[in-house]
Amino acid sequence: MTDFEDIYDLALMKMKDYRLDNLAVTNYEGFLNYLRGLLVSGLGEFSGCLNDLSYTSQTEEGVTKYYFNADLTVLEKDILSEIIAYNWFQQNNNDILVYKNKMTVKEFKNLEISSGLKARTEYLDKWREKIHQKISQYQLSNFSSVFGESW
Repeated sequence: MTDFEDIYDLALMKMKDYRLDNLAVTNYEGFLNYLRGLLVSGLGEFSGCLNDLSYTSQTEEGVTKYYFNADLTVLEKDILSEIIAYNWFQQNNNDILVYKNKMTVKEFKNLEISSGLKARTEYLDKWREKIHQKISQYQLSNFSSVFGESW
C-alpha cells in the first residue's frame, strides 16, 4: 500500500504556495483534505497506470489516512505528484484575485489580464503535454505488461 502523503511530499517539492504552507500549520487535516482533492480529481489523467489506483482509508487515533491499495513505483508516484502540482497551478490560474492582490484597483483595471492569462494557459497546456508524455514513456517502458507477451 502506498500512503497518499508519499505523493503529497513529492508534489510539494514542485510547487510553492505560502497560503498552503500556512494551512498546513494552522489546520493540518484541512491541508491533507485539500491535497487529497487535488490528487483524487486527477486520477483520471493517469488512467493508463498499470497498478490499481483504487484507494482506501484507515482511521488511527482519530486521524484518517488514505492509501492506494497497490504499492506504486517511483515513476507512478512522480506522475501522480505532477498531476497534483498541475491541478494546483490550474486552480491558481483560474483565481483572478491572485492578480488583484498585487496591485491597486486602478492598475488592475488598466492591466491587460488576457495576455497574462494566455501565457499561463499556454504554460498549463505544455505542462499537461509533459505529464501525458511521461505516462506514454511509462507505458512504453512496460510494453509487455500493457500488451501482453505476444508482442
